[in-house]
Amino acid sequence: MLPGLDGVSLLQEVRKKSQTPIIMTTAKSQLEDKQESFDLGADDYLVKPFALEELTMRIKALVKRSESRDIYQIDDLQVDLENKTVTRTGEDIHLTMKEFLILTYLLESNGHAVSRSDLLEFVR
Repeated sequence: MLPGLDGVSLLQEVRKKSQTPIIMTTAKSQLEDKQESFDLGADDYLVKPFALEELTMRIKALVKRSESRDIYQIDDLQVDLENKTVTRTGEDIHLTMKEFLILTYLLESNGHAVSRSDLLEFVR
């Protein structure tokens, strides 16, 4: 019921590019609507009207869970630190352990330049 696009379509578009946590806030209260949203990747579903305090609690819970997953998502590239896997648009990218360590180090530098010597020290 968004202008020009419905929430489910927006959810599908976001999920094509990102694993950002999503809470659906909607007037649709039917079980079928909830099922469709969860099947398409929604993390939570809150029916209007709702208390702002409840939305705040749900956001805090989602943020807490998403921070502990150790997954980097940059556009269509996903790096899972725990399982040591890399995918792009859903397809596995096979890296050697050194390549994975280099990628991890660069990701954790948050866009800051890293010196060659620091990088070499990290992968040794």
